[in-house]
Amino acid sequence: MGTSLLIPPLKYRQIARKLDLELEENDIPEITVNDLFYRAVPGAFLRSLLDNGPSFQNEKARFNIPRSFSALYFSDSQKTVLEEIKPIDSTGGRAVTPLVITAFQIKTQNIRDLTSQKAVEKLGFTLKDLRQSFTNDAEHLLPRSLALYCKKRLQASGILVQSAVCKGKNLVLFPDSLFLQSVISIKAISRASLIEN
Repeated sequence: MGTSLLIPPLKYRQIARKLDLELEENDIPEITVNDLFYRAVPGAFLRSLLDNGPSFQNEKARFNIPRSFSALYFSDSQKTVLEEIKPIDSTGGRAVTPLVITAFQIKTQNIRDLTSQKAVEKLGFTLKDLRQSFTNDAEHLLPRSLALYCKKRLQASGILVQSAVCKGKNLVLFPDSLFLQSVISIKAISRASLIEN
């Protein structure tokens, strides 16, 4: 697994510091996770299933700071994970991609829950604000700064967030922040294809 080698850009650190001034530590609920989650990768990447390289470099991911902030994304169901990774081709149709879907039993502490409206109201935004379709770096500023705040200031193992594309939830883990007693074990592996519309 990769690590956060670079200092996050100043703009993210500035907002994270502002959050630190405005929030109490318990304003974002802390939860313990012990449940099944799913991750899908192309078959060729099965050997690197828990490598945060692809997520780490993904400039479109809501809670990643590219090249400086590592994260692993999991979903609460197979349906959610398929919705999350559906590639859109240039014509707007769904591309057919062979995938390996793996179920993981994940047990870890100090996950910060960003799925509660009450938790985000104090920050002056809504859950809908975190679920919008982000198309540029400026729009990523809030979610990425929140992730940085949870990781660096609250020493969180990860965050639980609403999916931006469906009603499911995503667990975003920070591999270099996981507690020593955290357990991630593979429960099942299955193959699937994304079907064209």
